[in-house]
Amino acid sequence: MQSRLRRILLLAAALAALFGLALPMDQAARAEAVCLAADSLTAAPGELGFLYLEPERQPGVSQGAAVRLRPWRSPQGEWVLFVPAACSGPLTVLVTREGAALDGQPLETGLRLELADGEHTVTLPSGRQRGLTVLRGGALGAVFLETEGGSFDLVEKDEAKYTGMPGAVTFLRADGSLEYAGAFEQLRGRGNTTWAAAKKPMQLRLAFPQALYGMARAKSWVLLANALDPSYLRSDTAFALAGTLGLAGTPQSRFVEVYLNGEYRGCYQLCEKVGIGPGRVEIADLEAQNEQLNPTRTLWQNAVVQLGRPDEGPSARCTGLANEPEDVTGGYLLELEMDYRYKYQDNGFVSELGQCVLIKSPDPAGRAETRYIAGRYQQLENALNAPDGVDPESGLSFTELADLGSFAGKYLLEEFCKNVDANGSSQYFYKPAGQSSPFYAGPAWDYDFALGSEYPQLEEYDISSAQGFYANQQRPGASFWPRFYGQQAFRQEAARQLHERLLPRLEDLCGRLRSQADRLCPSVLMDRRRWAGAAAASGEDGEDGGTQPGDPGPDGQSPGLLRTPAEEREAFYKEVDRLEEFLHQRAGFLAAEWPEGWDGALAAGE
Repeated sequence: MQSRLRRILLLAAALAALFGLALPMDQAARAEAVCLAADSLTAAPGELGFLYLEPERQPGVSQGAAVRLRPWRSPQGEWVLFVPAACSGPLTVLVTREGAALDGQPLETGLRLELADGEHTVTLPSGRQRGLTVLRGGALGAVFLETEGGSFDLVEKDEAKYTGMPGAVTFLRADGSLEYAGAFEQLRGRGNTTWAAAKKPMQLRLAFPQALYGMARAKSWVLLANALDPSYLRSDTAFALAGTLGLAGTPQSRFVEVYLNGEYRGCYQLCEKVGIGPGRVEIADLEAQNEQLNPTRTLWQNAVVQLGRPDEGPSARCTGLANEPEDVTGGYLLELEMDYRYKYQDNGFVSELGQCVLIKSPDPAGRAETRYIAGRYQQLENALNAPDGVDPESGLSFTELADLGSFAGKYLLEEFCKNVDANGSSQYFYKPAGQSSPFYAGPAWDYDFALGSEYPQLEEYDISSAQGFYANQQRPGASFWPRFYGQQAFRQEAARQLHERLLPRLEDLCGRLRSQADRLCPSVLMDRRRWAGAAAASGEDGEDGGTQPGDPGPDGQSPGLLRTPAEEREAFYKEVDRLEEFLHQRAGFLAAEWPEGWDGALAAGE
């Protein structure tokens, strides 16, 4: 794989070298790179392409960065060039066929142009003319991903979702300067419901850990598509709420424009991936200890062990590690999962009451580790089910087994957001090392269907309404938060955090929402042009009955292809207005249900 990555890096170097940015390379490598670049550019689909050059020397990298922009050809045959703010300078023309002209000016390879926003005319060598629309994004960074061989399988074929591919990436800041450039080991798909949308979420694993845009240093990053959220800001707002509530490990994120092999893929949210490590969930890394004790992975990989029978009560699935640490008390990162998805997993357990829990780290977990953490969780479940909140076997109370503040805060976040996944999946909690250490809730994750989002699949509960409880309601497959809410001390703590932490910051959160919307708007218009146009042209409905770019909005307007930029802007801000209105109304509902100073006691019959 290293030789393939070298070719990708040579391509990036060659693009710079071909247009005046000579990088430090020996003569043989330079010749190989130039030939590789010429072959790659000639093979690129379309007759016209552009290159943006960032010439400043950056510490720790070669000289400058070169990224390519390919016009997107719409299903109607139009060309659209999506230009990020990061590429605000002159563009260098890459022409694969001689004789083309732009607005009557002959185009030659290497010609540097200042392209104005708006409509242009490209004359092809055959004399045929084609329109070229130039759109420009907002003040966001830009991520340019170049996969080995220029494959688009990742975003076009379901079977490539988890396969992934290596390549090279360039991160530019909004001012056009270089943030980072280097190789990545894998770019792959991710997500469950969100994967069904045309605009795919992705996961990126760099070759080396790197701090990006002021976020903590790491190898693995997530690119959220927000394809099912017409406001683009629900996950961002939920993360801000989580930070307000003091939930540890809340992912940091930045909005960026993403390009794959030169083609614009849309406005994405670059997020820290939930995991154990510095700047994320900062607990002992039991998985790293397992790897040190089992250096020959063939000793234990694929050796899945079933502990107990799922159809007869508590059970677990783990891996038969040859060696396990003496101290197996932590750290663990766990996630609730729905039963129909849990059956395909090999690292987790099922409690006595049927709660499916994935062990996200360590992965894989050994027998002793799995038995320990499953037993610890069972003590918590027993305590929550007891009227006095005490596990009858161990004598431990639920406040000794679970940190009251973090779990009450996480429940408040789920209830306030009215998150459809509140009891199903993407509910993380963790346990540090130490026999007496409790579980802690978090980090927060996955809020596509929350904060007033349209979600037509739930008939019993109106997720889009700011009224009514949801996360604390007991129903089949949803009992995690209802069990906590059954304890008076928990209800009292959730109400306290509402009045002392969330409500005083509500106006600041709404102001932040408005600021984010204004910054995102130009990029949202580009994203809508790219994806609403494709969806409307194909006549496809939203996946799984959900709302996604290209579907008629709540106001019944036509798909995005038929909207003018002014109409798209109005539709976007209408969604932002709806989100802000939900925040205010939801705050009012919960404040009325949990008055300030409430001791958590329920009236008879509640």
